[in-house]
Amino acid sequence: MAVINVPDGPTISTAEHAVALLLAAVKHLKASDSDLRRGGNPDSYQNFDGLELYQRRLGLVGLGRIGRRVARVALALEMVVVAFDPFVTLEQAAALGVELAPSLDALLAAADVVSLHAPLTAETRHLINARTLARMKPRAYLVNAARGGLVDEAALLAALDSGHLRGAALDVFDPEPPRPDHPLLLRDDVIGTGHVAGATPAGKDRLLEGALRQALQVLRGERPPHLVNPAVWPALEAQFRKDG
Repeated sequence: MAVINVPDGPTISTAEHAVALLLAAVKHLKASDSDLRRGGNPDSYQNFDGLELYQRRLGLVGLGRIGRRVARVALALEMVVVAFDPFVTLEQAAALGVELAPSLDALLAAADVVSLHAPLTAETRHLINARTLARMKPRAYLVNAARGGLVDEAALLAALDSGHLRGAALDVFDPEPPRPDHPLLLRDDVIGTGHVAGATPAGKDRLLEGALRQALQVLRGERPPHLVNPAVWPALEAQFRKDG
């Protein structure tokens, strides 16, 4: 059996959602909305301390399809974009207008906003933990539209409680869905969404079309471009030839 995926399907929608979360976090939209609904505050203008992103440093943990698209938007906002990705070369990063950090710790220490775009593996589980959160720049922000297991939520909560982090924006949790009384959801300095970053109609259509196109390729005996288990293809080709 051939197994395929559609890696580009959710890319655009997920990247846009990550940027939306980033902006919502640094502009304190949840806190401002809550304050207004409670009747407003005459000192809101004086007390507002949202972050202007111009020339601020965005740290991308992962520079794959989604990370690269987020980088393009951030560069359009005239942010300085730094990335940590051991599979990306200095030349590839430079072609994107992105600085490449030599280590995760170096990226965390320099970034005003850190956005996660890494896969969840045994090596990356709780990549963001008490130690790495402590390495982050004081009063920085964390955005996660990748996988909930990348973040140790108890450690994130502690970093917010201590004031070391200024805020967080999360589309993913561990486990999912989070319970309604999850302590991160009860905070005005955390904005959360329910793993919907790639779930736009356009993104879903792209996924369906890509899956159907590749399924038809397999039925015609053509190797699809995104074959997850390539080891099966020689046997499938032999079967196609035998069946005529």
